[in-house]
Amino acid sequence: MIIVARHDEDITWSKPLSNVVVIQKGRELPNIGRESSSYLWYICDQYEHLEGSYFFVQGDPFYHSEIDFTDTTPRFFGSLVLTDEDGGTRHRGIGVDKFAKQAGMNVQYPYWFTNSGQFCVSAEYLHSHSKSFYESLYEMHYEYEKAPWIMERLWKWLFPYLQPSRVLLPLHIHS
Repeated sequence: MIIVARHDEDITWSKPLSNVVVIQKGRELPNIGRESSSYLWYICDQYEHLEGSYFFVQGDPFYHSEIDFTDTTPRFFGSLVLTDEDGGTRHRGIGVDKFAKQAGMNVQYPYWFTNSGQFCVSAEYLHSHSKSFYESLYEMHYEYEKAPWIMERLWKWLFPYLQPSRVLLPLHIHS
């Protein structure tokens, strides 16, 4: 199953594919939270029916990474970036640690994450957290303006067994 978080991107790339669910911001969901709120909404909505493998991708998934939708190996897509409790070099001051602690997550800093917020995961991995946990993360998008960028960093902690699909030279944290 391919879950596409769409705002206004051209998604004609998805037409030849089967098992595509498009979550349209402004229709199914309010336009908040970028892709992460769409993913969380879908997980909560379908939690009891999740089975098999799921690709969670943006409306233009190839901007950050090449994705082979025939390979359902659980993994993250994108380049590795180093982050710390404050967000790292790209989004300094977004409050990763505050969000993680409020969500009850025990995060160790610094760590590497993939920069696209896109991944393939099995229903088994999705069920490793309770529906109420995902609901809480979804609701936090209304409290934290930077939740999408925080979640981009925290997917790794939700699914620590996933590996990146590729490794590029990382960016470094400036002290």
